[in-house]
Amino acid sequence: MSDDVLRFGRIRAKRVNIIDENGTLRLAIANKERTANPIIGGKEIVTNRRPSAGIIFFNEDGDECGGLIFGDKWAHMSFDQYQQDQIVAIQYRETPLGQHSGLTVWDRPDRPVSEFLEKYLAIEAMPEGAEKEAAMALLRSEYHSPVRMYMGREADGSSSVVLADSKGNKRVAITVGPDGVPSILMFDEKGEVVESLVPDISYESDCESDSSDELEDSREVDLSCEEVQNG
Repeated sequence: MSDDVLRFGRIRAKRVNIIDENGTLRLAIANKERTANPIIGGKEIVTNRRPSAGIIFFNEDGDECGGLIFGDKWAHMSFDQYQQDQIVAIQYRETPLGQHSGLTVWDRPDRPVSEFLEKYLAIEAMPEGAEKEAAMALLRSEYHSPVRMYMGREADGSSSVVLADSKGNKRVAITVGPDGVPSILMFDEKGEVVESLVPDISYESDCESDSSDELEDSREVDLSCEEVQNG
């Protein structure tokens, strides 16, 4: 292979493939009409992936292992588990309700995602009905991929860290609301709150109102507030 270097001031292209010395695709930069299809187990998979400009990453085997894609009011970067789907993702989007941005972590099965796709396509080809629905539900349970952790900002202006168990059940939520009030909630497997830590902001407001009062017993009120604040 020639080691000649070609220099350009500017390249205008709809898609650029970066390859290894042996021809293995490692990086595909493309507009939204020419986004690279996933390659899994050396096979290209035609999907209904959202058309989007960006960069798709491929590992040394030539299989997709992540990417950076973006649209008008959203962006997404993710990294895939080996021979599986995305396991870590950073994403941002604007909606009529507000701005949302965060980091998500998933659990993925130890089996190749190609097995799931093969079974999924076979079930998709089945006639509509109860048998197809049952087969699809069984498949999804066998290849369960729960969200284990989320950290981000919600559209209402709150920020949160949510931790889930291996079944995807939310177990801990640490939140700071849009009003600045923090809270920590713990849940059982059914999603019921079993423990909570929420500050009683009435102490602070009582202290602020009493400090401006010129009543004779204000000294006692101020002392009680100070004791609360200092524990």
